[in-house]
Amino acid sequence: MPERGARMSMRWWGRRSAAAVLAAAVMAGCTTAAGQGDKAGGPGAPRALTLANGYANLDYEPAVAYFVDRVDEVSGGALRIEVAHEWGDFAVDSEQRVVRDVAAGKADLGWAGTRAFDSLGVRGFQALTAPLLVDSHALQGAVLDSGIPERMLPDLEPLGVTGLALLADGLRRPVGVRKPLLGPADWRGIAFGTARSEGQSSALRSLGAEPFEGLGPIRDRALEQGRIDGFEMYLIGHRINNYALRAPYITANVHLWPQTAALIADTDLLDGLTREQRGWLSEAATDAARRSPRLSDQESELVVQLCEAGVRFAMASAADLKGLRAAVRPEYARLGQDGRTKSFIAEIERLKAKLPRQPALDVPADCLV
Repeated sequence: MPERGARMSMRWWGRRSAAAVLAAAVMAGCTTAAGQGDKAGGPGAPRALTLANGYANLDYEPAVAYFVDRVDEVSGGALRIEVAHEWGDFAVDSEQRVVRDVAAGKADLGWAGTRAFDSLGVRGFQALTAPLLVDSHALQGAVLDSGIPERMLPDLEPLGVTGLALLADGLRRPVGVRKPLLGPADWRGIAFGTARSEGQSSALRSLGAEPFEGLGPIRDRALEQGRIDGFEMYLIGHRINNYALRAPYITANVHLWPQTAALIADTDLLDGLTREQRGWLSEAATDAARRSPRLSDQESELVVQLCEAGVRFAMASAADLKGLRAAVRPEYARLGQDGRTKSFIAEIERLKAKLPRQPALDVPADCLV
């Protein structure tokens, strides 16, 4: 796989983003006409590409859903994305499987949380999910507009995939099963559910928790059996999964990290597409990235829905927040051992300092604990 990635690196990336390369290909006009050699079987027939989605549907991922629809729109139906849901069968490593299977050509496209790449040997995305750093949709938008994605995405080359775009996604907060998770004392010794990610597991250990890897049915069984005390989740996921009775406590003002999503493509697949087809993918991916901070920010309406379902929100005190930041300080020392990660974190901190203070989540008084 690394050898294949190096070969594709020369063909596609240099040190530029996928969107830039695709746009250059459109301008160059160096490929065959759209529709030639497509899956649908015949000149001019719509070309269908498969996108691997590890979740049950795309309701969890509005920006990915927008990308799928946008490809159909900009291509006038000549290029279609067929979404294959539950890719990886909700295994502990389902996100990593998406990446490996796209690289192997089992799916043409896919998405994975950037949290997953460190367990595949790619460290370049760790700053995006550094604990307690990216804490608003506005900051996600600033990061996406900063040029940081264009410098990160080429790190995917050795995996044999091409990064099309980074998408803003939901903010992951602590969810408590029996009580709210506020200051460090609430974290000490608990089993806490998370995705497979070296960075997230390390951060949870710095808070005093024991990471429990597992998404979907694995997490549900752990809840039924009383084996986890909490987990990280964004509001839309909490609502769709109906966790109000099983895990009713959400800490409103603790943002562990965002679930930044990476849109990826099989590099061989891209090489075989026409100029127009690559242009359509490029336009749709760029548009999805630009709109993703707004698409992922549905929190005001979700708060109302969750409150009606029985969720109760808690607010960590200033002392709690100070304690949490102190607890994760060793994690920043660990991340800082990688020079690029340290530089990205510093850049994100500068972007954060320039933003106006973001308003707190507006929670009705009768929904607070």
